Amino acid sequence: MPIPGARSLPHLEENTAAAQLSLNDSELAAIGAAIAPASVQGARYPDAELAMLGL
Repeated sequence: MPIPGARSLPHLEENTAAAQLSLNDSELAAIGAAIAPASVQGARYPDAELAMLGL
C-alpha cells in the first residue's frame, strides 16, 4: 500500500517506521478482503498534460 507524503518530521518518522511492520498471511487476507478492487477507467492524465510532457 502506498504511504502518503509527509508534511512534518513526525509524519516522516511514522511513515519510515511503517516499513518495519511485518504482516502475516491472515492479516494480509483481512486487508485484501476489506479493500474493494479498483476499476480503472480512462487515461491517467488529460491529453493537454500529456502533450506538455511530450507523451
